[in-house]
Amino acid sequence: MDRFQVLVGNIGQVYAGDDWREATRIYGEYKRQSENEFGRAAGEDVTLMRDGAPHWEHIGSASERD
Repeated sequence: MDRFQVLVGNIGQVYAGDDWREATRIYGEYKRQSENEFGRAAGEDVTLMRDGAPHWEHIGSASERD
C-alpha cells in the first residue's frame, strides 16, 4: 500500500497516511493557498510525496525570490 505525505515550506508535514484522495485534496488546498498568497502557506513550496519520493511539486513564489 502506498504512503503519502504532503509537505508545505515553512509549515512542514501537513498530511501523512495512505489515503490518496485525502492527500491530493490537502495538496490542492495548500497549493491554492500558496498561489493566492494566503495564510502561512503564502508563496510556499508544496510537495506531495509518494512512498518517500516527490510525486507532485508546486514551487512557490517565495522560492523564486531566493
